[in-house]
Formats: sequence, structure tokens, C-alpha cells
Amino acid sequence: MLESTAIKFTQWKRVPDGTKMRFKEIEETLPKADFCIKFDKDLAEFRDHVDRVHTQYSELKRLRENLPENEVLIWMDFAENFGCVSVEEVQSAYWNAAMVSLHTMVVYYPASKDNRIQSYVAASDVLSHNAVAVYTILNQMIGILVEENPNLKRIHYLSDSPTSQYRNKTIFQFIAMHEEEFGMPARWNYLESGHGKGPCDGLGASVKRAADNAVKQGKTSIQSADDFMEWARRARESGSKVKYIFYNQEDYDISEKFLSERITPIAVKGTFKIHYVIGNGINEVYSRVTSCYCNKCIVDISTSACEGYTLNRLVKDTATSGVVEVIEPLESSEEGETVEGRNVEEEEEELNKHTIELDKLSKDTWVAAMYERKWYIGQVVDIDENDKEVQVKFMTETGRYGESFKWPKEDDIIWIKLDNILCIILSPPNPSGKRIKTYTISVNELKKIEDLAKTPN
Repeated sequence: MLESTAIKFTQWKRVPDGTKMRFKEIEETLPKADFCIKFDKDLAEFRDHVDRVHTQYSELKRLRENLPENEVLIWMDFAENFGCVSVEEVQSAYWNAAMVSLHTMVVYYPASKDNRIQSYVAASDVLSHNAVAVYTILNQMIGILVEENPNLKRIHYLSDSPTSQYRNKTIFQFIAMHEEEFGMPARWNYLESGHGKGPCDGLGASVKRAADNAVKQGKTSIQSADDFMEWARRARESGSKVKYIFYNQEDYDISEKFLSERITPIAVKGTFKIHYVIGNGINEVYSRVTSCYCNKCIVDISTSACEGYTLNRLVKDTATSGVVEVIEPLESSEEGETVEGRNVEEEEEELNKHTIELDKLSKDTWVAAMYERKWYIGQVVDIDENDKEVQVKFMTETGRYGESFKWPKEDDIIWIKLDNILCIILSPPNPSGKRIKTYTISVNELKKIEDLAKTPN
């Protein structure tokens, strides 16, 4: 085979399958020289990936075993939503069943504590799994932990790496303001993508199984998040060790309003490479490719000789009315360096390229995107940060001049490349109509989309 001029091989790729994009094993052919280049590149990336997997699990194990006094580690994850059920229900109830969002957390305490581990589940009828929901939950959790231990000195967070939930600019700013807001500093650790399994997965599965069994045995009927919490209360009285907290739409809205007014979300360059974030004042975070909990770093990274830390200063350029985001790292590094001192003309030229950073997108974000040489608007459903692809639920035009839209009878959900997204729609479409809702967007948004659609990539 090595003597041939071309090499055939198979690899998994996301390809069109009807109206959707699916992973399939595709046979490809490359010249021998190109294949060798690709193989070397993929092998190097895989080696780095495996190294990060091992490093993160090793460092987090070291943290758990050597957790300092008056510090805690919170390992968290969103479980799949719990589908509300009852023993007897009409047929249509299956298709209209309510859902309960479950966010699982396992709290680790220092070795001096009698009970070193405590499981928590946050339940809600708010189904958004984003940074606002995470803040709403942690705001309650921190209060609980401080009530248990008024001398709490630091919180270490651990999660997987989805940008729509944990690894994003909002969470980075949350870590930066943590000490001012809650009275103690914080660090956030991220597991390598695709390797985020842990005790939270088992906790979520066991809680849902227990709730399902209670329904099947006729002990309860769960039709809402309130019903779920009532079942959880009785489960606690019956000896369950899991503790539950609850947040509703009002709590979520308060957090969303607070974050929009208090926090200025600034994207940190190299976000997808970051697996360790440490707060350093209200507008600064240290970042690192992997976590480090050596004898020095676990106490204070300023006294450590370990390399790889980048100090990112989060600054927003007010001269451009909040449109242009500028990040000025105090120390130059491969992950943290950005272009400083750019003027408005340079920023406008960059915006005209209409490239959207993946960490600016989250579930339910309104976007305009190109598909088959035509632009559409829709909402983000899912994000694949590895392949830099976005799943979008698209609308169809209803207006004569393309100014109004509606949801089609059958969902039109498609995976598209990040490059195909023209822009984020800052003002969500306004709904109108009683029987069939139509949505309109502002004239300015419409003009911006049309101009971007005409601009070659």
C-alpha cells in the first residue's frame, strides 16, 4: 500500500442525511504525502488529548485527597430532564408530558470531616441548561455551604466542558467576581471533552430511577417540578441521603437580570483550550491548559514555580457602545495573547468578515445563517465544539418581502458549519397573531442580515 500513489482510508465525519447532519463512516482517498501529513497531525492532536485526559483526572484526584481545611470541591453536571409521569394517564398525556430539569452536584469535604461526600440535586421547571441556570443554582448552593461552614475559604468547581453551560465567558466572569460577590475565591476545573463521566451521572440516574419507581408503585404522581420536590421531601424523610434544592422561573429571571446588568461578558481567547480558571479580582482570571494542584498551586499559585498560567484582564471597549470586545492579557502567551490597541475601523473590518466565535453561542440563541445559498433565521439547538458545528432550528418566511417568519409544522433542524452563521440576532423576533404566530425582526436587523448575506466569506 505504501508504494501506491494514493491511500484509501475511512473516518467518521458529519455528513448530510436528508435534512439533518449525521456521523457516518466515510471512505476517503488522499495522495500518500497528504495522508502522512494528516496522520501526523491527527496523531499529535490525539496524543495531546489523551495527555489532558490523564492530567485532569490525576490532578482532580490529588485535590480530593488533599483538600485543604475549610475548602470544598463541587463536581456538577446537568442530567437528562426527568419526564413527568403518572400510573394512569390518557394517551395524549404521553405527548404533552411536562419535564423537570435536574442539575446534579457532588460536594467533597476535607478529610477531617466525618461525612466527606454529600449529594445534591437542583430541580426546576426551567428547562434552560445555560450559564444563567448554573449561576442561579450555585447562588443557592453557596448559601447552603456557608451556612454549614461560616469559615469557608475557597470553592473548587469541577464540570465537563460544554460551552453552552460551563466553559464560557459568563462563567469566567462569575469566577472573577466570586470573592467580591460571595466572600471567598474560587477555581473552576474542566474535564477534557468527551471524558466528563463521573459520580454526577450515577446520581442523576439513581434519582430518576427512584422517582420512576415511586410513580409505578402508586406512591406518588409527578406532573410538575413542584410534585417532584414533594416526592423528594418524602424521600428524605424515608432516609434518602440526597439533598434537594429548587429554583423557579422567577429565580432564573432575577439571575438573568443581575448578570446582564452586573456582568460584562468578555470572550477569552483560546477558551476551548482552557481547563483551569482561577479568579483574580473582579475583572481578571488566570487560565491554564490543564489543572495543577501541586503542593504550591493548591495553596497559592503566586508562590508556585509551575508554568503555563496566563493572566487575562477582562476589559470592554466602551468607545464602540459595547459592540467591540477587547481582551488585554497582562502576560503574553500562546493561549492568552490578543491584538491590543485596535481602533474602531479595524474592528468594523473584522466584524464585516461576519465570523462568529463559538463561545458566543448558546442554546436558544437567535441567529441568521446561510443554507444552500439562502439566509434563514432560527435558534441554536446544540453546539459541537470539536467540529465547530452548530445545530439550528430554522423558521420559514411568511411575509411578502421576507420580513416575517413562522415555525414550520415539522421542525427543520439542521447541523451547519460555524462559518455559515452570519450573525447573532440581538433583538429576538417579535411574535404576533393568535391562531398562527408569526415573528418579525427589526428593519436594522433585516438590513444587517441582507448585507452580510451578500458579503463573500
